[in-house]
Amino acid sequence: MLLAFVVTLLAGLATSLGGALALVPRWRAQRKQATALALAAGAMIAVSIGEMLPHAHGELAGPHQWRNTILAFGVGILVAVALSRVIPRLQRYFWAQLDPGRNSAMVRTAMVAGAVMIAHNLPEGMATFQATLHDPQFGVGLAVAVAVHNIPEGMAVAAPLYLATGRLRPGLLWATVSGLAEPAGGLLGHLVFAGAAVSTGGLLAALAAIMLTISAGELLPTAWRLAGRRRCLLGTAIGAAAMIGTLAVL
Repeated sequence: MLLAFVVTLLAGLATSLGGALALVPRWRAQRKQATALALAAGAMIAVSIGEMLPHAHGELAGPHQWRNTILAFGVGILVAVALSRVIPRLQRYFWAQLDPGRNSAMVRTAMVAGAVMIAHNLPEGMATFQATLHDPQFGVGLAVAVAVHNIPEGMAVAAPLYLATGRLRPGLLWATVSGLAEPAGGLLGHLVFAGAAVSTGGLLAALAAIMLTISAGELLPTAWRLAGRRRCLLGTAIGAAAMIGTLAVL
């Protein structure tokens, strides 16, 4: 159990690494931060379409497989839209003092991205934890794959907060909190769902929809506006290609 927890924790803390990479001095310029958003968006789109949706579709096998997948996907879109409406109202409670010369909409982007990552990382942590318990070799391989795609997720959380506040700590802290959902989900799954056959197909489809919505509706428009078309498209392509390559190898 200790090995499973440590493996899941390390996979989750890769978001902190991504947050730190987004905040190194050479990346602090606005255009480079915006390019990091495009990289993260590309990776999130690739993992949603290439891994999460196919897995969700397989989990929902049955006479109404397509209908259930589409319904769960639609629920995810509605949740993403609701988050984009609710987060600005919560914003003042978390970040009361923003630099007025910066774009406070970045805070909304970061808060929504962080909330989505937490929701995504909870079941992901459950899967990694359980896989390591039953087959340590497979679990470690899965954790490596999770860690690799957690890096751009951490960038997606930290970069917009730095753009909004001009401070390093909030972005790194929020990226770390989102990553800690991995071991929390692992422990929760072990304590609550141990021995139960719980299908995660609907949840994965909804989370994929949320990640696609946040990428298309928040991250990419921001990257396009701040970094320009060329950097945005190139960053998105590189992020997607890196994630597809990782998924293919691991």
